Amino acid sequence: DPRFARFLTGDNTFAIDDASCSVAIADESGLLNVNILKNANGEIDRRSIDQFLRLIDLVNAQQDSSERIGYGVIPCLIDWIDADDEVTHLSFIQHENTGAENSHYRGLSQPCSCRNRPLDAVDDMLGVEGITPQALGRLRPYLTCLGDGKININAAPRLVIESLSEQMNGAMAQMVINQRRLKPFENVAQLKSLSGMTDNVYRAIKDRICVSPKDRFYRVTSRASLADRKCAVEALLRRNTQAGTVDMILYREM
Repeated sequence: DPRFARFLTGDNTFAIDDASCSVAIADESGLLNVNILKNANGEIDRRSIDQFLRLIDLVNAQQDSSERIGYGVIPCLIDWIDADDEVTHLSFIQHENTGAENSHYRGLSQPCSCRNRPLDAVDDMLGVEGITPQALGRLRPYLTCLGDGKININAAPRLVIESLSEQMNGAMAQMVINQRRLKPFENVAQLKSLSGMTDNVYRAIKDRICVSPKDRFYRVTSRASLADRKCAVEALLRRNTQAGTVDMILYREM
């Protein structure tokens, strides 16, 4: 069918009869995993939090920014996910450094309890103190709930690459993207050949990145509209390289 051929060649919007349909596929391996802000031992992962802080700064600096996203969403997100009822305080953040636990959420006009388990999807952040629909919409393209925490530089958006280190600027992040368009990186050490990539920058990011993650996760979002009716479906898929299959790990209608 030529309508699906157009999708496979890059046009992801097509029409079937009178309905308008679109399919978007995102590689989750290039995004920041918000489920690992604490490690398996319940300890704060400072490097992941620092990267998230830089990402918030970068998102806030975008010209179309209409609402500032505060640093407080990070300790609040940690408390939303972790199993304890102790309020998180991040002393290395000067302002907006305190989280929110059950005592806060139960005092709201619409009381609720903390989730107290990892997120299944980024949209689950919407219940977190400080996360408005607008803030979530601006952060969503850069966040995931899956993976081991390493950023796949062959898939990461520019802002995620730039957030890897204070020394990584937008021009250098764009060079990474330009190079991978010509040919994907085969190993992390190839970054050292990029113009402007100093030893200090490379050492700061080399343990945080990868080029071919063992587990590959993809988010597929399908939308359709017909007259005044609209629907959307989201699925999280895992490419199982050992079994040679693609497994669906989450499906929901939005």
